[in-house]
Amino acid sequence: MDFQVPMEMYIVFFAYLVLMVVIGVVTSKYIRSIRDFYISSGLTFAPLIGTLLATTMSGMGYIGTAGAAYVWGYPFLAETFLPAFAMIIVATLFGPKLYRYVKRHKLITIPDYFEHRFEGSKLMRILAIIACFIPTVFVLIGQYKAIGVVMQALWGWPYEQAIIIGAVIIIVYCVLGGIYAVAWTDFVQYVVMFVMTIVTFGVAMTAVGGISGLTAGLESIDPALVAPVAPAGPVSWPYFFTLWFTVSFGLAANARTIHRNWMPAKITYYRWLPLAGFLLWV
Repeated sequence: MDFQVPMEMYIVFFAYLVLMVVIGVVTSKYIRSIRDFYISSGLTFAPLIGTLLATTMSGMGYIGTAGAAYVWGYPFLAETFLPAFAMIIVATLFGPKLYRYVKRHKLITIPDYFEHRFEGSKLMRILAIIACFIPTVFVLIGQYKAIGVVMQALWGWPYEQAIIIGAVIIIVYCVLGGIYAVAWTDFVQYVVMFVMTIVTFGVAMTAVGGISGLTAGLESIDPALVAPVAPAGPVSWPYFFTLWFTVSFGLAANARTIHRNWMPAKITYYRWLPLAGFLLWV
């Protein structure tokens, strides 16, 4: 039997899309200069932590990680904490220093920082542009793929059409409100993800008979699925430590994550970002 999407789901979904555009329209009123458009250096704590969390979670955390956990079982659970370490790295190693530096010298972009930091080196600026551009392309491919997969699964829309619709909505609110709109839409998206994760977890646990029922079911399929550590493969300990370093520091050094450190209204926010970010992710 084909799954019939309830009308309520259509209403909620389209209301969400409209809300994203409305946020773009409202935040556009706060854009008075090119600096406001790119860095909006007046974010309060809630949207700041919301945009950092949504940036590190994204389609990878909610689509890719869920699929990997389905394939590899309990051994993969340890790897779901890795983006939380990225939050700690951002808020302790990179964030405060970058914040002070870019404010002092009134910089706007990451290439601006590298050019200024290396005494006006145009070569460093070009290298920074390349270093930001290449991974950002792959990250965006993953995000738009996640949009297409979700819309196709929910509504049965053609994959390409779903990606185009999602991309148009994103482009509209980004053009209207710049990074300020991105931060607030990220905050809303994080709240949605947080709430729906709890709801989905509760529904799923009820369906399988709780943790004990889930464990028994996985063990009947393959005992390796409930082992604390996989004996071999992508979730064994050697791979785990490699992935810990790659994901934790990779997400922390991602251009999207780094650029968020241009945005806080106060440097004192960094006192609470490590703990709050880690707990909200976990």
